[in-house]
Amino acid sequence: MAVKLSRRKLLATAGAAAAMSSFKINVARSQETPIKIGFPVPISGPYGTEANDQIRCAQLAIDWFNQESPRKAELVVRDDKLDPGEAATRTLELIESDKVDFICGSLSASVQLSVNQVASKRGVIYNSISQSDTINEASDFTKYTFHEALNPHMTAGAVARYVFSRAKGKKIAYLIADYAYGHEMQRGFRRVAAEMGMEEVAEVRHPLGTTDYSAFFPRIQAARPDILLVVNFGRDQLNTLKQATDFGLKQQMQIVYPVLLDTQRFAGGFEPFEGVIGGANYYWTLEDQFESAKRLNDAYRAKYPDQGVPTAYGALEQYFRKCDHQAVQSVLIIRAKAPSEMRNQWDIFEVLDTQPADEKFLRTCEELGHKA
Repeated sequence: MAVKLSRRKLLATAGAAAAMSSFKINVARSQETPIKIGFPVPISGPYGTEANDQIRCAQLAIDWFNQESPRKAELVVRDDKLDPGEAATRTLELIESDKVDFICGSLSASVQLSVNQVASKRGVIYNSISQSDTINEASDFTKYTFHEALNPHMTAGAVARYVFSRAKGKKIAYLIADYAYGHEMQRGFRRVAAEMGMEEVAEVRHPLGTTDYSAFFPRIQAARPDILLVVNFGRDQLNTLKQATDFGLKQQMQIVYPVLLDTQRFAGGFEPFEGVIGGANYYWTLEDQFESAKRLNDAYRAKYPDQGVPTAYGALEQYFRKCDHQAVQSVLIIRAKAPSEMRNQWDIFEVLDTQPADEKFLRTCEELGHKA
């Protein structure tokens, strides 16, 4: 894995897929008018912590770009409230009132589709930072659509291959948020499970924003899985793991997430997360291997000393696939550490493995409905 912090990469982080496409912004055309990046994210609601983390990291990218470029950039943030209708309204506002050059953001599969529809109809580039497979499919894709985030097929596939190949048993169960994100991640897990001969013994779905998971656990326990695959996000993740720990599920089965969040780990402490395995696209200890990662981390810590580590910054080496503008990048497999393993308060995960950036881990362009 390589880490680059070039101006092009910084732009990609802030949503400027245009810098790597045929829709290039001419930086030299005006040194007075800033490049305006619309950034709709769910500041309100169960993903608020993650949204604010994304804002911090996007602003860091803007700051770095402004240090290097004679033409400046500006981040214009709006709260999409994790609601597709609200997101459509805010996106239209960003385009028509704020006159943004392009759009980046959203942390929900359904919300990003709404943003994409509004932006595409108005000929404005949209770079999604939400994990979704749907936005890459031909039915929702346009030439203005870019997807910088990992997608569920990549993430769930990488985590599944690692966990299933090392499992002591073949029985798996699912606890998933009942909306597009949960369904798409489950599809990725199921594909690998079928290839590796895993046995599905239970599937439980829960509404987005559930606070009490106690009613779901007895059915899972009764199925006696070796692995529990949980697919939810934000506060849902923290509430699930707190209650699963109280129920003793971690003593009975390995809990696995496709995306393991450091924001919720910091909020919830070590006990609910200890031993849980998941996926990520970046972790700060890469600074031990790569000077460019250390440069990023130092800059983040200087700007946000109360946060300590960068958590949502797209700094991995990557490129966009031509047919669907999906970023091809590495996936980290991580495990939440116990207190005795932590070298400092920020050292919360161990990187177990890395799935390299390779198109073979994506669904094919033909499968997504694109012409060969």
